[in-house]
Amino acid sequence: MYSASELKPQALAEIEINSSYVFFLKCVLLNFAEPVIPTINASDKKIRRYELTSVVAGIGSSIETIVENNITLLCPAKGFPEPSFTWKSKSSIGPLVSGGRIVIEGKTLTIVKAQERDSGKYQCTATNVEGSESVVSEIRVIGKE
Repeated sequence: MYSASELKPQALAEIEINSSYVFFLKCVLLNFAEPVIPTINASDKKIRRYELTSVVAGIGSSIETIVENNITLLCPAKGFPEPSFTWKSKSSIGPLVSGGRIVIEGKTLTIVKAQERDSGKYQCTATNVEGSESVVSEIRVIGKE
C-alpha cells in the first residue's frame, strides 16, 4: 500500500486500482500532492514555409513564412496545479488578448492570415502558485515573391 507522502498526481498511471475508486483516489492525490513549478517543453526547430499553408509549431521555434498563412504556436507545459497561460508580443504593452486576427485558447496562440507587421518575438508564460516559466519564439512573415 502507498503512504500519503508517496502519492503524486502521476501515480494514477502507475497504481492498478478498481475503477470504482478512481474519483476517491484523485481527490486523495490532489490533497496530498505538492505543488510543482511549471515547465514548458520548448522546441528549437527552424520552420520555413514559403507556400500558402498553415504553420503549427511549438513555442521556442523560429518560424519564417509568407503573408496570409495562419501561424499557430503551442505552449506545452506541465505543473501542479495546472498552469495558466499568458501570451505577449513585441508590440503588446500587456498580455495579448483574443481579437481580430489573434486567437488565444489557453496554451495555443494563432495568428490568422499573418501579415509582415506580425513579425517579431512571441512569448508564452506558464504560471501557477509555485512560479512561472517563459519561452520565446521568433516569427518572420515575408511578402509573397
